[in-house]
Amino acid sequence: MLIGARGRRFPDRTGAFAMNLNVGTIDRILRLAIGLALLAIVFVGPQSPWGWMGVVPLATAVLGYCPAYRLLGICTTAGREPT
Repeated sequence: MLIGARGRRFPDRTGAFAMNLNVGTIDRILRLAIGLALLAIVFVGPQSPWGWMGVVPLATAVLGYCPAYRLLGICTTAGREPT
């Protein structure tokens, strides 16, 4: 991916924008557990629609990328700098 003079991002050769991993292994495991627990609330227990919020930590765990971490400049991967 190329970055222009004003910080604009341009796609790489494949035409896709690259997402840098910014969620580490332990963070991903915790997000996966929290996401699954929240989704379980939809189907068992109080059966609250608020449990659908579990999709967010589940998705960030699977992708290894968190947009909020990107905005805050946080990177929990080992030996990597936030980009």
